[in-house]
Amino acid sequence: MKKTLSPRFLFSLGFMVIIAANIMVIYHVSTNRTGPYETMIELTERELALPYRMHEENSGISLRLRWGILGQLEEDDYRYESRYQSPAWMDQEKLASLGFDTRKASSEINFEKEIVPRRAFIVLEYDGAAYQEALRRSEKQFESAQKACQSNPGNEKLSQDLKNAETRLQQDRTHTSRLFAVDAGPSAEMLRKKYPDQSRFIIAPGIVKMDWNYENKKPVLNGHVSNLLVENIHVPLEFRRPMDDILLNKHPDREADSPRYKVQLAYGARFEPWIRSVTRTPSGPEK
Repeated sequence: MKKTLSPRFLFSLGFMVIIAANIMVIYHVSTNRTGPYETMIELTERELALPYRMHEENSGISLRLRWGILGQLEEDDYRYESRYQSPAWMDQEKLASLGFDTRKASSEINFEKEIVPRRAFIVLEYDGAAYQEALRRSEKQFESAQKACQSNPGNEKLSQDLKNAETRLQQDRTHTSRLFAVDAGPSAEMLRKKYPDQSRFIIAPGIVKMDWNYENKKPVLNGHVSNLLVENIHVPLEFRRPMDDILLNKHPDREADSPRYKVQLAYGARFEPWIRSVTRTPSGPEK
């Protein structure tokens, strides 16, 4: 006769599984935060954005890490959290160093096959050369639109282009993220030697992809940073007050002027981030 497991036994088994899972989570968090920090950096609302909407039944808040990339050509537009545009530094040599077999991609037949994404460490630079280059490109677009508008007064399309370029430039100066993906590699240790400033460079695990497009009827390799493994970072309960005030629109006058908070963000031994503090910023334009 076939035996059946008693409800009491199944309940006990399920309870033990939950306890074991919680122990593993606690151990994982503990090992990540034990020892020296891999990165300790201060970011603002520009780089760590609040959710667009908050559901009343959801008491948790996570901030989304926002980052950008620069395209391969100066004329290329840049994008935030790009899943498709190839960074300027993601050339064939870099793809090979990340483990992609670029030699087999010499024929169109091989391009028909699926290329498996790879895990890599991504270097994110804060308020550095990449952001300055993004600003320069935005300023150049504005100047070009301004000259075109001056040469063709009364042209509605050019006038609208100028307004869009001016808005874009203002947004880039005051609102968009200053965090840019500037490199990638298979070894976090080697990248940290290359980028030693832990207050300016984040090294975070992510996913990179290789694909292609056609130029002059020939396939050309492209690489992309698909995503970071952790892009949504939980706000601990003790740091919720500044966020709650903002989400409840208690300070609507600040929203259009400058970042409303700054966050001290740490990455630990497992290259996973957590929030160490949240501070409301003083009123007035950001310096």
